[in-house]
Amino acid sequence: MIISERIFQIMEEKEMQQLELSKRTGIAQSTIADWKRLKTNPSADKIMIICDALNVSPEDILCDTMTSQQKVIYAAEKIQNGKMTMNQGRKLLGLEEIR
Repeated sequence: MIISERIFQIMEEKEMQQLELSKRTGIAQSTIADWKRLKTNPSADKIMIICDALNVSPEDILCDTMTSQQKVIYAAEKIQNGKMTMNQGRKLLGLEEIR
């Protein structure tokens, strides 16, 4: 699953239309439609804006779209930068929490 597919899946779960996402994010509705029609992804700088509009974390959008190696790299960077705890990283990777 690519990122844009995950975004549309979340939008469907929240019963949100493209127009509403456009209004909440300031992203042109035509751009959002292109993600769906062309199966392209939003630029990296738009991900946080989209997360805020959908009230989800970046992990919620990215989790099902990353390979295992990408998940490890993502978790390691977030842990190193203090943006994620070790247990959150382990959860993202599908590992048991350390107690």
